[in-house]
Amino acid sequence: MGAAGLSQIAVAKEKLSNPSTKKNQQKRPRLNSPSDDSYNLFDGFEEFNSQDLTEASFSTPTTSARSQSSLSVLPRPPSTANSDKSVFKDTVDDSTVIKKILKEVFASLELLKINQRQQTTLLDLLVSRSNAGTVKEFSSELEGNLGLPLKSLAALERFEIDLKDQSTKSKLINIYSLVGGGSLANVVNRIFHRILDDEVAQHFCFRGQNAGKRAFEHLGTCKLIEECVRRTAEFGDAKESDIEDKIKNLFKKAPAQVMKARQPKKHTAQQPDSGES
Repeated sequence: MGAAGLSQIAVAKEKLSNPSTKKNQQKRPRLNSPSDDSYNLFDGFEEFNSQDLTEASFSTPTTSARSQSSLSVLPRPPSTANSDKSVFKDTVDDSTVIKKILKEVFASLELLKINQRQQTTLLDLLVSRSNAGTVKEFSSELEGNLGLPLKSLAALERFEIDLKDQSTKSKLINIYSLVGGGSLANVVNRIFHRILDDEVAQHFCFRGQNAGKRAFEHLGTCKLIEECVRRTAEFGDAKESDIEDKIKNLFKKAPAQVMKARQPKKHTAQQPDSGES
């Protein structure tokens, strides 16, 4: 080996023995050539984009296009204001439906009460009519004992005392609830004149507001007439105000009816027979 070869060996040994040289060799990767079979620190990272590494590591975080597209698919939470409005609307709708149902229920209950009252009255009527002859005889006897129809104020005062007997009152209601008449005015008229004569009625008005007239509304006789009308099969649901109006009309007509009854009846003179004797 010549002198040149020895000098190269010495330089190589010196490099190997120098620590700094070894340290630099360990830190620096070998990038000699693609054909080099030795270990390369960056093997497998060829497709890694250095720009992506820089942006991901040091720049402000941003949402990538792929992330944005995936986020756009996710459903957005409902607005609180819209949700509150929807809940309020649903509550109002439910309240309206409930009120409507309750109104229909109450109307049905009232109808059932009316039907039940009418059926009870009709049943009483059928039972009473099954003994019509007996009832007629009994009513005539009872009315005779009570002095009906009443023809004087003194008789009316005694009748008011008789009505305090619940048994007597119930018997009269059972009798007069069968009178019938086809209309409310006719029913009230028949019951009224079975109890009062126009000679007594002319001294009354319903509330006693007319001069020289007595109040009728507070008498037991008034209550009796109203109860008898409501116990009829046709007018069991008659309003109190309607019954009062019919009674008021009878009081208005009473004076004229008395005057008419007091007028002497005209008799037609019979013509003598013109037959030959």
